[in-house]
Amino acid sequence: MKRLDAFIVTLIVLNFLWFGWRIYQANHAPSKLITSVSPKEIIGKRSNLIGTSNSGYTLIEFGDYQCPPCARMFHQIEEFMEQHEGAVQFQFRHYPLPSHKYAFPASIIAEQARSTGNFQSVHNQLYSHDAKLDETVLNDIALRNKLNYSAEEGLSPTDTKSAEIVHTDKEVGNKIPIQGTPSLFLCTPDQKIYQLVSVEQVKDFIR
Repeated sequence: MKRLDAFIVTLIVLNFLWFGWRIYQANHAPSKLITSVSPKEIIGKRSNLIGTSNSGYTLIEFGDYQCPPCARMFHQIEEFMEQHEGAVQFQFRHYPLPSHKYAFPASIIAEQARSTGNFQSVHNQLYSHDAKLDETVLNDIALRNKLNYSAEEGLSPTDTKSAEIVHTDKEVGNKIPIQGTPSLFLCTPDQKIYQLVSVEQVKDFIR
């Protein structure tokens, strides 16, 4: 029995080591050069950029507001931007997944907020729910920020322009093509685009 117990413990330890190694490999995978889109396409409207940078680096994320890994990435990016203020500008682009019922409406709300100059605040509010969105949450955020949106009524005429922006973001993402969310890219001063697997990889470029 003791041998069996020791064997089971060994299997458990090896399993943890294996998964730990896979996570390590994922976070340290080499960045990949992207040539299927131009810097202008992947960055989009420069007026939407968050933060300031004298170095010319732009971090771009294609994200989904109902995606748990995106919610974790949100906090990582927030921390990185605070710790490296002035080094990198950030651009969030929408890529709501079809399997996430509330991801597209959340993107509409975010773009409505952008039109009133309140994108960053609403973006933060949407991710503060850790991807646990429903009609009540969306309506509450819209009401709190005085946005003309109702999840029950669907798209209104004022939402059409926002929907076009979201669809454009997805078209750019499909052109790359991205494999899922979150997907991170870094545009460098020499106009090259690199796909990253973690925010930490940005440090390798800006050192």
